[in-house]
Amino acid sequence: MVNVRELLSKALKRQLELLEYFHAQKECTFTQIRDTFKEFSAQTIRTDILFCKKFIPSLVIEQEKAQIKRVCFPEAITENELYVLMYKESLELQILEELFFVEEHSYQSLADKFFVSETTIFRAVHRIRTELKHLEIQIETQPIKVRGNEDYVRQFYLLFFQEKYLYQEIPIGTTKFFDDCTLILKKMLDEHSVHFYKMEEFKLWLAISCYREGKDNHIAYLHNRTFERKLIKIIETNFAEDELSVHLIEKVKSIFYYLFNVGVFLDFSDFKESLEREFSQKMMDTNKATKKLVHKISPQLSEKETMILSYQIYQMITVNKQMVIHELMRKKEREITLSDPINSTLLELVRTEIGGCCESLDNQLLYLIYSQIILSQSRIYEHFLYAIPKMKTGLFYWGGLEFYEYIKINLLFHFPSKLEVIFYFDQETIQKDFQKGEIDCIVSQRKISQQRNVVIQEKIFRIEDYFEVHQMIDVFYSKYLKENYLNDPSSEK
Repeated sequence: MVNVRELLSKALKRQLELLEYFHAQKECTFTQIRDTFKEFSAQTIRTDILFCKKFIPSLVIEQEKAQIKRVCFPEAITENELYVLMYKESLELQILEELFFVEEHSYQSLADKFFVSETTIFRAVHRIRTELKHLEIQIETQPIKVRGNEDYVRQFYLLFFQEKYLYQEIPIGTTKFFDDCTLILKKMLDEHSVHFYKMEEFKLWLAISCYREGKDNHIAYLHNRTFERKLIKIIETNFAEDELSVHLIEKVKSIFYYLFNVGVFLDFSDFKESLEREFSQKMMDTNKATKKLVHKISPQLSEKETMILSYQIYQMITVNKQMVIHELMRKKEREITLSDPINSTLLELVRTEIGGCCESLDNQLLYLIYSQIILSQSRIYEHFLYAIPKMKTGLFYWGGLEFYEYIKINLLFHFPSKLEVIFYFDQETIQKDFQKGEIDCIVSQRKISQQRNVVIQEKIFRIEDYFEVHQMIDVFYSKYLKENYLNDPSSEK
């Protein structure tokens, strides 16, 4: 498995590790840093810390007689922003982006493009080839271009642009074909509830696929009658007969088959067809384990919802190419924290119930299955939230009005009787409303100053860029749950 950070140079990887540590600690002494990174020399650490200042000018470095004593990380910088900042500095990632838009290059043309020597380009290309070869993605050198399994190439660039741009200002232009595909996607999603970021991921996949198809890079398409019936019906309803040629329709099929196969468009009949087609003992075992898991965590889920969740988990543990590989790639390597009572309970239930269906349920696959349960089947929270009191919640976030509205609708859909959401665009109004008792707590991506101790620290909850429903539970109610949560969720009625 390869993720984007593996393509960084050794120095950038080392500096990113330092910044991740600073972000987690917020403030640390040089001695603490040395104790944590014992594999690096003191001089290397000093050099890297000073170099990190280039990425984050607001990083506070306290020095005494040219010696670093303490490092303080700015609270306004999120972890996701760290990756964006570091990825912009990577020559390897700049080369990969250039090869997406300009398919063929020479060592000399890349050297001229990035103002470095041909030797430097040669080393960077060699590093890229080494990291990507396991994904069946090749970097040919005469001329330099990306080739290989087109499915994996698109999945890699999906991950690449997500991590480098966080869905913002992605430099892929639109075409008439892309606009047509976007309309088809909208029609396909009309009957489905799709998460904001999942929708953004689909649109990015469309942009990448349309661009690659326009450069005559085609993806293999396996015929699926259920999918084709849905797609052709949408095309016939929304386009004139002469508007899309047979050639373009085949391109549309290859693009949308991937989206269809990630599970969003599966309905109960689709699942039964897949069950008959892919019948196996492992699928039966997965279905049985999923039913047992759902009975413990969310008895409200319907048979249809349970079956679809079962099929999604089955695809994960059997590593279905079309659905899972890009999900495995795009999950950053991370430790699974078991500090939150809901997280620890669900993780252990997943490990216990689903582990019997897998030869090896490592932390990465465990986290992926857990995330699928949380993000795709948000109704499981009904099992935990029945006793949570209503709260007036302020939201101070970086997103625009469209994103604010998305959050509001999402919150009220999941917690209609639990939350009253108030949006804030400046800190002064927050301070006034706290004084008047208008809000119980505030969720913010930004740092909030505590003027005159009006805003109490315990009532300020910080979240990262990627807002999810489960974050609201984690940050709003962690204290309440620790005091009231029953250790055995299967005993809840």
